[in-house]
Amino acid sequence: MPSNEPEVKQNITDKPDKTDKTVYIPENISKYPLEVQSSIIKYIDQLTDKENIAYLIAKEHLGTSFDISKSIGYLTWKKSQVA
Repeated sequence: MPSNEPEVKQNITDKPDKTDKTVYIPENISKYPLEVQSSIIKYIDQLTDKENIAYLIAKEHLGTSFDISKSIGYLTWKKSQVA
């Protein structure tokens, strides 16, 4: 029976195609509290194809300086979840 949970990968060696529903989580996600980790995964899972590609590019180009919890997209999404 297939799971409804998205596949989770740590790296971005394989570029996603339009049917790819893999969630590419940050390598440093363990530095966040569990509640924030869960929120980040939910945020990444709901990204559109274009947003996911932009996220992967930012993650790849900025490397360790990229912090998804401080990104405009994540902060905006998080505010919309509270309201």
